[in-house]
Amino acid sequence: MSTPVPTPVPTPVPTPLPSHRHRRPAAMAHPAAAPDTIGDQLTRLASRHPGWLALDAASDQLACGLMGLKLQRGDCIAVVGLERPESLVLLSAAAKLGVVVVDVSLRCGDAATAMVLVHSQARAVFSPLLSDGIDAIALLQRLGARSPMLRHVIPTDGSGLNSLAALAATPLEAGRLSAARRRVSGDDVALLVYSAAGGQVGGQTSARPEATTISHRSLLAKPHHSNPSSTSDGSNTSNPSDGSRSQGAVSGWAGWGRLADSAAGAGQHRPHPSPR
Repeated sequence: MSTPVPTPVPTPVPTPLPSHRHRRPAAMAHPAAAPDTIGDQLTRLASRHPGWLALDAASDQLACGLMGLKLQRGDCIAVVGLERPESLVLLSAAAKLGVVVVDVSLRCGDAATAMVLVHSQARAVFSPLLSDGIDAIALLQRLGARSPMLRHVIPTDGSGLNSLAALAATPLEAGRLSAARRRVSGDDVALLVYSAAGGQVGGQTSARPEATTISHRSLLAKPHHSNPSSTSDGSNTSNPSDGSRSQGAVSGWAGWGRLADSAAGAGQHRPHPSPR
């Protein structure tokens, strides 16, 4: 169902970042609060507001597709184009399984992109066919050969057998999905965000990227982590879509920002359309 990655060639592997594969240490947890995850929040909203029902159902089905790729709690997937509308269902499906999403930008250069794929131990990468005029799938297949853990390079647009749309058509396995969701904690990592230090040399990032982890609980408590472009305008946020726009016009960041807003009680933030 996905494009196979060429056989990896030996490459020095940076020191792995183990924190995204485990819950936070007990000292950093919040024992007084019940575990709360992005998936739980989405399902609660869907039970109260019909506007969230389609996203909840679609992410359930896609989560089953991700399980078909042998992805499970603590695994990482890299995503190019988190600002794109189709990323909202992917982000939500991954969160329901406890799969960590790694934000990847091809603008950082080949070396930095390859290093992120290796360091995060991403098992799959999702990307539009084209990114800034580049054949992103071909590029990621080539860079993925350096990452021993990467098994799948999946286009997020198009309708081929190896596409995100094909994964989203996976039959729902309610019992298996329910069991997987019960293993996810609010203190599990939801996002892994890399920043490169040291600047650019010849168009390539020269330094090893540094990673920041964001848990489900932290993301829900701090909506602006997930939706930095949100603005307070007094609008109602009971629906992930934006009034005159369809649900599909809301980007992944914007949709998660609304989940966070509703969980944190902010409730009055509506994202601007993401730049294309």
